[in-house]
Amino acid sequence: MIERWSVEQVESVAPSPAAASAARAIASPQQWAATGADAQAVWGSFRGTAAEPYSTAVDHAAVGFRCTCASRRRPCKHAIALLLLWSHGQVPDRPAPPPVEAWIASRSVANDAGAPSDPLTGAESTDSTHAETGTAETGAAESGAAESGAAESGGGVDDDPPPPDRDERDAARDDRVERRMAGLTE
Repeated sequence: MIERWSVEQVESVAPSPAAASAARAIASPQQWAATGADAQAVWGSFRGTAAEPYSTAVDHAAVGFRCTCASRRRPCKHAIALLLLWSHGQVPDRPAPPPVEAWIASRSVANDAGAPSDPLTGAESTDSTHAETGTAETGAAESGAAESGAAESGGGVDDDPPPPDRDERDAARDDRVERRMAGLTE
């Protein structure tokens, strides 16, 4: 049995209350196709107004996000919406498709080799990819909870810490802003 996140845990990784609200608006099974979940990840394709559906995946065990949307925010509203669907039991348990397996495997290799840290915060960055090619964005180009220092581990679902709470995310954000402002002043 997969231990699902609670709605509170999902909303705690949202980069802002507005992002959580936008995610709730699209957390409808009718807008998603090819959804699934296993002990490591949850995935699906969001059918919105774009020509092509957005391929979204979330590593819920080691906390990482991937979406083909153009949003620079990580996690994007699609990843949050997918987690909300999963937390409500609206995503079926099934084996991961090959692109998701490849993404999880690349995350495992990065974890084994030592995940790169965000040069601005010194925190380990989560893997936030736009496309299925496996290229990761740096934390400097992102805003939100992905930079909150959520450590990635190679353990199982039961070994992983819950997503960071709002106070930890706010403190990490304030620290980032302070360092960026100091850099600009310098």
